[in-house]
Amino acid sequence: MILDHLENWMQYAALNPLFRSAFKFLTRPESAELMPGRHPIEDDRVFALVIKEEGRSREGTRLEIHRKYIDVQFTVQGEEWIGWKATLLCVEVEQAYNPEKDVAFFADSPDIWFNTPSRYIRGVLS
Repeated sequence: MILDHLENWMQYAALNPLFRSAFKFLTRPESAELMPGRHPIEDDRVFALVIKEEGRSREGTRLEIHRKYIDVQFTVQGEEWIGWKATLLCVEVEQAYNPEKDVAFFADSPDIWFNTPSRYIRGVLS
């Protein structure tokens, strides 16, 4: 798992060849003004899903996994709580893996909670 200030993105650029374009996109000032929806960065390989809503609390979060994409999240304003638990320890399947949406959800309780204020990047490398 990565949890850090966006300003430190260069430390993670070597972990995946697509991280550079994703993080550079996030550092552009106009990225904060995008309308909700899907925005291509590098065709279908790298894209942003812009969601404008209140950050989730501990009660509003679900554990999720992705197999095709690396889910890098960024809070522009405010804060959000995220929970983490090793995938191998997740046993309460809430929604089975959907390959078209590249997501599965679990009802397990997280082992660790992180409060992620604005300007933080967070992501899990599969």
